[in-house]
Amino acid sequence: MLARLINSAAGSEFAQLNVVKFDGEADADDIIAACETLPVFSDYRVVICKDSPMLKDSEYPGIKRLLKYIDNVADTTVLVFFLRGTADARNALYKKLAQHCIVEFKQLKEREIAEFLRADAKLKGLSIQNDAIWKLIEYVGKDMFRIANEIEKAFCYIHPRTDLSAKDIETVVSKTDEANAFEVADLIFAGDIQKAARKLDILIADGAGVPTIIGAFAYRLRLIIEARMLLDSGVKPGIAVNRLKINPYYAKKVVLLAQRLSLRQFENMLSVLAEVSFLIRTGRMQEYTALKYAVARMFSLQ
Repeated sequence: MLARLINSAAGSEFAQLNVVKFDGEADADDIIAACETLPVFSDYRVVICKDSPMLKDSEYPGIKRLLKYIDNVADTTVLVFFLRGTADARNALYKKLAQHCIVEFKQLKEREIAEFLRADAKLKGLSIQNDAIWKLIEYVGKDMFRIANEIEKAFCYIHPRTDLSAKDIETVVSKTDEANAFEVADLIFAGDIQKAARKLDILIADGAGVPTIIGAFAYRLRLIIEARMLLDSGVKPGIAVNRLKINPYYAKKVVLLAQRLSLRQFENMLSVLAEVSFLIRTGRMQEYTALKYAVARMFSLQ
């Protein structure tokens, strides 16, 4: 989105001359000076302030000067404040910017990401198979910055081919810790104790945090429980896949796993995860020991 704004306001030919970026801490006087500089061979100059501490601290040095200036920004300047995460609406700078324009970019849902990736690839004369999209989301999550980087890397890898497959994603894209934890969870709920134990040891050796792993296990279990409840109510597996409202790649796995055990067994496993989370938070059990205990208990409940 920032790239499109820059291209629209400053133009692509002279963007380097007409775009100023401040990352993190930036002096108010430097921001004002950048805004007051005239554009070169363009109608507008773009000044971007990323993750400014002024959006978190209303007493930040120089913020009062900036607040006064914002109402009188030069007509040839587009001033943008970009913040990752949620802004504090009580902040002085936020309130001032709200008098002009604030745009909130909510995280896209998985199906929206899929639609975007298909459309974006088509504009570039490329294509991406549905299974590849779901595999990519499984591997890296819904972080659009990371998705964009991994997609670009994958298309470079398959060149001169133009159609990206799930196999390409498996070959090129690195999984996040959470994605690896999901894989271990699936092995546990499928009853494959040996493979799950090996994968879990590798995951921990690579530095994955125990809370991340337990959180992934719990998330997967909640989906399985939801699927098991649908099946117990008489819903056919194929319909349950659609009712879960998650990407089809996940949903098929979840419904298949849900058919292995009873609702009570899955609920008991979730209780085990809640128990070990409490033991870790209260310091009654070391993280690694608690994780191993949880895995052993979940296998014993099958």
